[in-house]
Order: sequence, then C-alpha cells, then structure tokens
Amino acid sequence: MKFYKTALLSALAASTFSACVPIVVGTAAVVTAVVATDRRTTGMQLTDKTIDITVGNEAKKVVNPDTSRINVSAFNQRALITGEVATAEEKARVTEAAKLSKDVKYIVNELVVGPKSSFKSRTNDSWITSKVRSELTLSENVPSRPIAITTSQGVVYLMGEVTPEEADKAANAASRIRGVKRVVKVFDIIDPTNKTTSPAYNHIQNSSYSGPMIQSPATGVAQPAPSKPPSNGVQTFPVN
Repeated sequence: MKFYKTALLSALAASTFSACVPIVVGTAAVVTAVVATDRRTTGMQLTDKTIDITVGNEAKKVVNPDTSRINVSAFNQRALITGEVATAEEKARVTEAAKLSKDVKYIVNELVVGPKSSFKSRTNDSWITSKVRSELTLSENVPSRPIAITTSQGVVYLMGEVTPEEADKAANAASRIRGVKRVVKVFDIIDPTNKTTSPAYNHIQNSSYSGPMIQSPATGVAQPAPSKPPSNGVQTFPVN
C-alpha cells in the first residue's frame, strides 16, 4: 500500500511540474487528457487517481472481460464510467461495485450495453481526444483551465472546475471536431464572482437522447432530468 501511494504521488509530481504541456493518461482502450494547470488540490488529485484505479479494478471483477471494456475517470470524487458491457445486469453491477469506494461521492454510469468497441473505434476515440485537447489549448475563446477529456465511441466527456461561460465555450470547441457524436459536460461549476465551487448535482440534463442517470452512492437513486436544468452536474451538448 505504501508503494502504491508513493507511485501515485510520483505521478502527481510529474504532472505538476509539466503543467504547461498537455498530459495524456490512459490506455489504448480509452484516452483521457487533462489541459493546463489543475485547480484541484494535490490531495484531491491523489484521491481521484485512487478512484480511477480501485473502482476500475472492482468494476472489472463483476463483468465478463471478454465482452466488456471499462474505463473510470474521476474528478473531484465524481466517477465517470465509460465503455461497453454485454447486459444491463452487468451495467447495474458496475454501479454497485463503484458504490463500494468510500471516496466516490457521485457515479456517472455511461456504459453502453452492446458489443465491445473495435480497435478502429478506439483508435478514432484517441484521435478525437487529441484534436479536442488541441482545440481547447489553442482556442482563444477557451480559457486555459483544467479540463479532463474522455472519448468513448465518439462521445466526448468534459470534466473539470470551470465557470458557466467556460463550460459552454469548451463544449462549443469540442463540438467542432470532426467525428464527435455528442459532447457531455460533467463539470463542477465555479462561481465567477468569488471562484468558489458549487456542490455537485445528482441530475442529468437530456437534450436529444434517452441517456443514463447519475446516481448517488448514498441512496442509489437515479433521478430524471429536471424541467429546468441545474447550473452544474452532467449536461449534454448537441453537436451541429
């Protein structure tokens, strides 16, 4: 356990010293990129990296590895789960497995029930993530803020601590990339007047599809989209 924590701290130190350069974290199955300096504390970054590993390992124990692909990306103790599983029962079991982590506050289960994605699809996801990362870094209208990018089957998920304006600009920038099917905002919204972070909402805004719900590990209750979407949490952004 001591070695495990040391390894994570070393990874955090490396990312801190190279904050001016986009860093890609992930495997061939999924690509997650973090842009610019991270607003999270070092302790929170360590907690999120621990969630990535522990929840990912627990989730993989409850599914068939031959027919599933699971990736966990955590930000401020919100676990985003992407990939594919063979059945709805497996998807539900993954949510239950994620609840076992004491560090997880919210679960966003975006697993697709269907065939495991092909190598070609995963390669395309890597390309999209790279292009979105470049767009966010170079675009004059998107501030250089810490935004984590995860792409799965052409759907781009954006996570980070941003203002409402930054969230919309980032989603707009991502939607311009060729091959992007949908942009999903999984942001923690910062009050632009005092830069405080609003608490996470356990809601999801659906714009044009019947998507999954966000579940609280405390209650296990999935809530539908409210008539008026909350100011933060999970939101979908239509791609033109």
